[in-house]
Amino acid sequence: MRARWIVEEIIKASDRLIYDACVGEHMIKPTVRMLHALEKDLLTPELRVIIAQKEVGLIGYKFVQNRRTPRDTKLHMADIGLEIGHAILQLKMLALDLGLVPEECEKMGLTSTWDRFKDFWPNEVK
Repeated sequence: MRARWIVEEIIKASDRLIYDACVGEHMIKPTVRMLHALEKDLLTPELRVIIAQKEVGLIGYKFVQNRRTPRDTKLHMADIGLEIGHAILQLKMLALDLGLVPEECEKMGLTSTWDRFKDFWPNEVK
């Protein structure tokens, strides 16, 4: 009985420490690597891609909703921004799943896209 009480007190103290870390003045700022490390279900890269596709699909669906209810454009745009953030996060976590560095992947993508822009629009991009 005493051991159970001790365990319950430890759990309460742990919960309080986590709460203080997340809401206190020295709030923990989440990073992609931290969230990836905390993730409990350890997704496979294939499942991660499906989740990223779902997030991108939700962006498209918000555009459909925006067309149907244009009076709610501001709300839909806020949701679109959030879903873009979710999709970016899932793709960065996919890079980590594959042992890649997300920042390096982004840098390569920017460089490659810039090179294509120069090829397609040589007069506009110098």
